[in-house]
Amino acid sequence: RGRRGRWQRLGPGLCPPCPDRHDDPHGKTAHRRDQRDEAEEHLREVLLLSPGYEPALHDLEALYREDERHDEVVAVLEQRLARTELDEAAERDLLLRLASLHADARSDRHAAAEAYERALAVAGDDVETLTTLAGLHEADEEWAAMAAMLERRLALEAPAEAVATCGELAELASERLEDPLRGEAALRRALELQPSVEARERLKAHLERFERWAELAELLEREVPHQASDEDRVALLKRVAALHMDRLGDAPAGVAALERAAELAPEDREVLTPLCDVYIAAGREDAAVPVLQKLIASYGKRRSKELAKVHHRLGRALQGLGDVPGALAAYDAAFRVDLTNVVILRDLGTLCHAEGDFARAQKTFRALLLQKLTPDAGITKADVYFYLGDISHRAGDDRKAISMLERALTEHKDHPRAAALLAELKS
Repeated sequence: RGRRGRWQRLGPGLCPPCPDRHDDPHGKTAHRRDQRDEAEEHLREVLLLSPGYEPALHDLEALYREDERHDEVVAVLEQRLARTELDEAAERDLLLRLASLHADARSDRHAAAEAYERALAVAGDDVETLTTLAGLHEADEEWAAMAAMLERRLALEAPAEAVATCGELAELASERLEDPLRGEAALRRALELQPSVEARERLKAHLERFERWAELAELLEREVPHQASDEDRVALLKRVAALHMDRLGDAPAGVAALERAAELAPEDREVLTPLCDVYIAAGREDAAVPVLQKLIASYGKRRSKELAKVHHRLGRALQGLGDVPGALAAYDAAFRVDLTNVVILRDLGTLCHAEGDFARAQKTFRALLLQKLTPDAGITKADVYFYLGDISHRAGDDRKAISMLERALTEHKDHPRAAALLAELKS
């Protein structure tokens, strides 16, 4: 109390200068320290009598802040927060001050985060507090907690800001949490909020990176009607077809996409050729044959390796339909255009062998020996030597047959057909 019996706030600069002090700096400092100690003592006495007295708590907090006594400030703030008569706004303000004190003055991010969470629980979510919390969790590498803050912030932001948050959340989920589905959800949300080429491309890149082929195919299919030209629509449908066939093993869906592309570009060989491949792979050779015949006619009198491949496809389709003469004619046409194509030689040779045309088969397999047989050729040198040995045996030349079969086993010591025939001939 002051001299007149009234409560007075005592703090820095509120006490009048004392006339009996010397003017030296040390004296003034000591006097000021005495004054502050006396003020603290008086305020503590007040709080002993009335623990929740707000003016005393306010002044004591200010005194501690001035002296940078941060732990004591925390204690006073918690004491102020314990008052039951606090309204929501006042409680939130105190909690934010407490959180800021923990973060900035005490470098205690965990305590700061707890205070911010208490503020959100009192007054509800707000963008600024959630952003600050996300930053605290990021500094402590608490990625799951950071992602939770970003997701809560999304609900409060305008579309432009929310799109940016979705991008941040997607990167966090994919890179730090190893949760691509959560990242995908964020990118889909961004696309809903603000449809754009950039948002769509980010989602497509994400789906491709994490091999979400079905979802990528679905997204691309939805884009087809919105393309500016038939050329763009065809390109997109070809990509959809490739996803279904190469990544998902769904030939019918691939066929459907290529058929739509063929309707838009009925003369496009880059559409018709893979369409025929899919028809053949799906066992629909009857659908492939007329398309292949149309493709062959489109070349006119021009001869090229591409035309040889079309003839070869026609041969495969006709062979699948059981039309052996037609298949042989198509393979022969392909061979006359491209004499060194391993796949053409393979199919022509094996079909001639199966049909008993051993002279033609032998000529074809000898031609194969002159080619480089790669792992994707569908036939090995051991296979070729086996066929040549078998043909020699059928021709009655077992000595030559044994020589060919031994070569086959030199190339592949466990070749079952060559080993069985060789054992038979030697016995």
